[in-house]
Amino acid sequence: VGFPASKALEGAREERTVQARAFAASFVGRVTSMNRKRMLEGIEVLKSVKIMASDAGSRGGEASMRVFVHAIHNATWADGLAQYISSDAHAAVLSDTVLVPSPPGNDHPECYRIYEALECGALPVVEFDYYRAVFGARGFLEVLDHSYDLVEALRALLPPNTHAASSEAKQAGSPFFTPGEWALISEALEARRVTAVGWWREAKARGPRQVSALVRHTLRLHRLEAAKAGQAAGQAAASSLVEVAAAALAPESVAESAAGEAGRFGGGGDGVLLG
Repeated sequence: VGFPASKALEGAREERTVQARAFAASFVGRVTSMNRKRMLEGIEVLKSVKIMASDAGSRGGEASMRVFVHAIHNATWADGLAQYISSDAHAAVLSDTVLVPSPPGNDHPECYRIYEALECGALPVVEFDYYRAVFGARGFLEVLDHSYDLVEALRALLPPNTHAASSEAKQAGSPFFTPGEWALISEALEARRVTAVGWWREAKARGPRQVSALVRHTLRLHRLEAAKAGQAAGQAAASSLVEVAAAALAPESVAESAAGEAGRFGGGGDGVLLG
């Protein structure tokens, strides 16, 4: 329920921690809306983020964030399929990704990218509380301002009393994290990832039971409606018989019938009735 029965995904359900994943974020798919364009911009910004060499803010020897993007522009669904990477390659990327931004689908807030990410242990990034409100999803990273400012979303995971160690890192929009900050962010992301994957496992186990219960409930309702309809039909038929019988026994009906018989035998109505 809710995810493709892909052999590639089945082999990719690995419990790699945030620290063991190579890509900070990834996206594979068509770019069909402004939401997706903003999302791509947010992913591209992550490429410029540096993890400082020390908490003292020294420059040199910084680590850069890696991302994976396979964006398909100006393509129909059919044309886009021809440009996709293989299922195995996609599953491998997701299994090595921390954040998977997932804008709404073309016609619905829900998107299968969410479930692909969860199958591979990655953390979905969403711009609506749809999954939380409708399905009770837990752990997803939400960017409810639709900005896909992933750097700010990561900073928001830091404890309120945490401050960057260098003035350069504290500058607005400066894409730097100290090792201490990144350790705290990684810890928060891992906690969210574990929570989200745990919710998904529960949802998959609960989903078939809920569908089965819904089907049984619907069948019961249909049976009740059929029984009521049968009772109503039986009552209507019985009522019709009573009405026919009552009409046949009404005085005027008896008189008319008797008059008809008298006419047939050539006598008066009263003589026939009285013998």
